[in-house]
Amino acid sequence: CVDLLEKKRRYQDAVDLLRLLLEQQEACQNLRGRWWERLVLNVDHHLKKRDEALEIISKALKDEDLRRGHRLSLQIRANRLCTSPSLTHLHSEAHRFPPVELKNGNEIVIPGRIYPSGASGERSVFLCNYSGSSDTDSSVLLLSVEELAMEHYRCVEGFECGLHAEGSSFSSLFSLLFWDIIFSDEVAEVFRNSYQGLPLDYHSDGFYSSRKALIDKRLEEIRASTPADLASRIEQTWNEHEGENGGAMNWSLFSSVQQAKELAVCQGGDLLAGWCEVYAKEYRQSVGGLPDLTLWSPSSRKCKFSEVKGPNDRLSHKQMLWLHKLTEFGAEVDVCKVKAVGGKYLTKPSEIDSADTDS
Repeated sequence: CVDLLEKKRRYQDAVDLLRLLLEQQEACQNLRGRWWERLVLNVDHHLKKRDEALEIISKALKDEDLRRGHRLSLQIRANRLCTSPSLTHLHSEAHRFPPVELKNGNEIVIPGRIYPSGASGERSVFLCNYSGSSDTDSSVLLLSVEELAMEHYRCVEGFECGLHAEGSSFSSLFSLLFWDIIFSDEVAEVFRNSYQGLPLDYHSDGFYSSRKALIDKRLEEIRASTPADLASRIEQTWNEHEGENGGAMNWSLFSSVQQAKELAVCQGGDLLAGWCEVYAKEYRQSVGGLPDLTLWSPSSRKCKFSEVKGPNDRLSHKQMLWLHKLTEFGAEVDVCKVKAVGGKYLTKPSEIDSADTDS
């Protein structure tokens, strides 16, 4: 109903309904963060009631059911209101909403020769020179912004393996490490038929609370694991359940069990346990915003995560929060910004070869 009212531009009615929803404390508590954000957006942006919006944010930040992603978004909006040059009367409130300090990892900028498609709204495509095994074996590849970044990490930084999988690499490793707990029969009424890929409470707070002892014990085991222990646990789950419907498990993501084992070993127990704990406790709120690229080198046992941003793209609040968390867990994290160069000189596909010859 709120979405419908907003589409019809009945913003005051949407505000009234959202207030009514937030007054109750019994139903859909996992949606309270979204409701607070929509309420503030309507009051601030559409109704232009800045003072009221700030007070709503102050009240929302005291809500114990407000999750970290929504809390961050509201804090950033409050700080923006209090520091806006056009809202000088709110500057005195800035001390109540200090700037949010987040660790977003290292920022790197790589150049990319953009290929002009001529169509608005399409994702950017970049040109990359590729040399084969012989001097005459060369061509030009068209790559997405993530593929271009992957080439950088492979050729410049020497990473041997990489996946552009966003949350899939995380959910698959989590499944391999917690398979027996996810599908444990110790929790009643979460499996109603044999076709379920996940327990009914997997996306709720009840998933962790109903398995707290099992999950906490597994997290401690992972933290204390040697590389051999991690590899053994991954291999055991893989061999016992390969190909089964595991819901969040993507069996085709890894080329083999060896690749999955190497990724787990390169991350190490502390890092794995850190993000797995977030996953177990707040899965529904944590599936979005994970880094685009997961990179690792088995020979040196190093691992890195990279959020890739093309021209005119920027980090979302969920992405900022995950980068901060991963950094705190000890991960090496990049924000890789691709800077478009040379696009205006290439107007037709036929000009690619001549441009490469000239360069």
